[in-house]
Amino acid sequence: MGSVDTIMITNIGSATIFAVSLVDSLNILIINIFAAMATGGAIICAQYLGSNQKEKANQALKQLIFSVTLISILITLPCILFRRTLLSLIFGSVEKSVMDNSLSYLFITALSYPIYRTIQCRCRKLSNKSKFKTSHGHCVWL
Repeated sequence: MGSVDTIMITNIGSATIFAVSLVDSLNILIINIFAAMATGGAIICAQYLGSNQKEKANQALKQLIFSVTLISILITLPCILFRRTLLSLIFGSVEKSVMDNSLSYLFITALSYPIYRTIQCRCRKLSNKSKFKTSHGHCVWL
């Protein structure tokens, strides 16, 4: 996100560039929340795996996936349903064209929150179960 998104839309216009920049600041915050949750869950799973309690590690992983999925849905729905209000509260008044582009971009990226949470959980799971290079290679690919 961020630089790549901005580079991809540079030919469309300045209102679109501003819209992507505004929404990406919100997206980065949300993605970091998911990453922190996945990391915390991976630490708990790693502690169980380190003490040879595989059943508890599997249970912790299931709870992690369930809770992060639930939270991602609880974040996604308001971001989609109340996106105009949310953007107005965070960024105040902006030009109509910037707001319209921001609304569209937030809708599209908010749909990816549950997908991103799955990727985060799987990457943390891989990093616990396999070698460092292999797991992070999969995460880059995902």
